[in-house]
Amino acid sequence: MRRFSSRVVRARVARILEAVVREYGLGAVFTPGDAGSLGATLQRALDEFDPAGLERVRNERSNRAVALGQLGALDLSVLD
Repeated sequence: MRRFSSRVVRARVARILEAVVREYGLGAVFTPGDAGSLGATLQRALDEFDPAGLERVRNERSNRAVALGQLGALDLSVLD
């Protein structure tokens, strides 16, 4: 499986994605239609990226992690 470690620059549109970017330190968020905001955000994204956050989001929010969480909530077990 290929692992990506690129920083995220996310437009402030979908609040859930914005929250994930901020919570896990994956990059920075800019205001759409504001060129100054985009320019400043690109620079901040270099400083605000947290490699440990990338690993945490993979472990906590991957399709597999979400599916296992749902199965656990239903009290169903699966073989790992």
